[in-house]
Amino acid sequence: MIVEMPPDNAHPVISADELEDGMTVSEKSISFNTEAIDEVDGEATSSVMVNGETIDIQSDGLFEVQLEEGTNQMVFMFQVSITILPTRFPLFSPLLCLV
Repeated sequence: MIVEMPPDNAHPVISADELEDGMTVSEKSISFNTEAIDEVDGEATSSVMVNGETIDIQSDGLFEVQLEEGTNQMVFMFQVSITILPTRFPLFSPLLCLV
């Protein structure tokens, strides 16, 4: 029996603790954690780029970012695994049942 799943059209809900778009800080570094939850796939794997450079996540689950003076651009990326099920074929095909 093949169970067909409905399409997953909802985007993950993304959060980044301690960060707001356009915020101003006086420190040269900032620590935060991120989370992306997809209603079908659950928690997604996240990665962060700051000013074009990929930032590694620390062992405690936080991202530690060194900031440059001026505007810094942060890009959050989340990876969700997708499984494609094989296409169903009929059990009996006229071409296969030739006698």
